[in-house]
Amino acid sequence: MSLIHGFGGLFPCPICLVPADKLFEHNEGGYERRTMASSQQVVEDANSMARMTARNQLLKNSGLRGIEVRICIGSFSPFYLIVMAEYLLGSAAQ
Repeated sequence: MSLIHGFGGLFPCPICLVPADKLFEHNEGGYERRTMASSQQVVEDANSMARMTARNQLLKNSGLRGIEVRICIGSFSPFYLIVMAEYLLGSAAQ
């Protein structure tokens, strides 16, 4: 989980928004589920903020980090090479 949400995050669970200090208390429940739509909304709200400290605080309160990920789709991009390798290895195994 630390690879997904970073080490020492406030909400390390990838499924719900359980606080890190209550992660091992299984008697409680009712935490909000983490969905793609809610995470995208938080990121959009954070990107619309002018101050970096306010943006980082909003992301931190949701267990997210302000890292931009770009996937370049084209020849010789990492994504393209992975797809082609899977295709070639899959057809070679048959």
